[in-house]
Amino acid sequence: MHATPMIRRSSAGGDNHEFGPEPHPAGRFYTHFLFFVSVTPGMCMTLSMTLGMTIGVRRTFWMMAGELLGVGLVAAAAVIGVAT
Repeated sequence: MHATPMIRRSSAGGDNHEFGPEPHPAGRFYTHFLFFVSVTPGMCMTLSMTLGMTIGVRRTFWMMAGELLGVGLVAAAAVIGVAT
């Protein structure tokens, strides 16, 4: 059994990498930034947590319901095209 050598392909742009052109460095930053934003809590979740710890979950529920209603309203406005 003989090992076959990797064949390098060359693209029209002159990049001579084994798996295509090298990605742009800004793309790497954007990917890491999106991951960081996705795993950290936002302002609404931080406020909900602190209010839940200080005044209780039952009293905090109305604030959380208002936040959910507001986010839903903004999402619905974006879907129907209010900004265009």
